[in-house]
Parts: sequence; structure tokens; C-alpha cells
Amino acid sequence: MSNQTDGSGHTHPANLAAASNLSDLTSPGTARTSLGLGTAATAALSSLLQAANNLSDLVSASAARTSLGLGTAATLAASAVAQTANNLSDLASAATARTNLGVPAASATPIVQSQANNVAMINGTQTICSWTTPGDGNGHQFVIGYIGHVSSNLTGGQVQVVFTDAAGNAATGTLQAANQASGDVGNSLIRVAAANTTVSVQQNTAATGGAATMWAQIWGV
Repeated sequence: MSNQTDGSGHTHPANLAAASNLSDLTSPGTARTSLGLGTAATAALSSLLQAANNLSDLVSASAARTSLGLGTAATLAASAVAQTANNLSDLASAATARTNLGVPAASATPIVQSQANNVAMINGTQTICSWTTPGDGNGHQFVIGYIGHVSSNLTGGQVQVVFTDAAGNAATGTLQAANQASGDVGNSLIRVAAANTTVSVQQNTAATGGAATMWAQIWGV
């Protein structure tokens, strides 16, 4: 594009022709700079993300997630994670969650699972009361409450709780020792039993002399 001279002999800068669509610019690069355009102004449209495509035109969605610092959880469905509004009710297993948190099964409120009242001691052995723990794979805490009323001095007559501990071992706990003198005997024990096993309060030695009656409760969760 050269200068033009008017009829008076004056020289003027040449004008741009509309029909040229700016092809008659001396320097398109300088013109873009004058307009404040950046290098993206000359990029092909296909190399840019289009709003209408909602990021589907990314070359690599996974690389884009990495660039944003997102982890693998970013692609999980909402149903695969716990929602705050559900207050953990959407956990697959509340019992397993308690175990993972190190909370024993006894975090639930214990209730009376079995009881016996005014059971006479015998010249033999007997089960006074018993409870089978749930078969959920967890240890279950239980509490034994026991009272024995010895109306005349006993010969023998030991009372124990018999159970399988959380490690799978046979275990016992004494509630009333043998050969008790007249009077009342009170005792309680707290233990943890394995899942799907029986906890029982037993008179495990015969009372060959004397007399007594027994009350027992098994509280458990």
C-alpha cells in the first residue's frame, strides 16, 4: 500500500479498501498488536475449546483432569461415595465401618438377651441362661449380672460364664466360687464373645450339700 497524491499535489497515506478485507494492510501482525490481540487470534478454531461442546473437544479428558490436579475419585458416580445429607446411612455396612474405625460392636446400646430368676442349685450341673451372639463376623461385648442366695452352706456349687472369646478360644469367668457360706453373692463380668457363638451361665459343679438359688442376666449387643 503506497501513499496517494491529491489534485493539489499533497501526499496522503493510502486508505484501506473495503473490498480487500484488510489484505492491503502493510503488516497484519502489527495491526493485531495495535488491536491488542494475542497469539490465539491466529489459531485455528479446531484447536480451541468450544463452549457448546462442554469440553468434549478436549484431546485427552484424563490428561485434563491431571492438569487440574484431580484424582481418580473425580470420575466416580455420586452413588459410589457417601453423601453428607445422608448422615452415613448410605454406607454399605455400618458394622464394617465401626470395625474400620476401631469401634467395638458394643458401641450399640446393650439389652437383656437372656435371664433366669430364682433357679435352685442342684446336685448336678445345669445351664441357667444363655445367648447366641449374632453371626455378623464381629466380636460382641456382653455383661453378666449374677446374684446367688445361699440359704445354707454349700459344698460345691460353682457358677461360671462359659463362652468363646473374640479370638476363637474357649473361655470362662467365675461368678460364684464353690463352697460358699450362707449369704448373698453378687458378681458381674464384662467380656467380648466371637460372632455366632453361645454365651451361657452355668452351674458347672454339683452342690452336694447346702442350698442356694440363683438369678442371672446376660446383656449384649
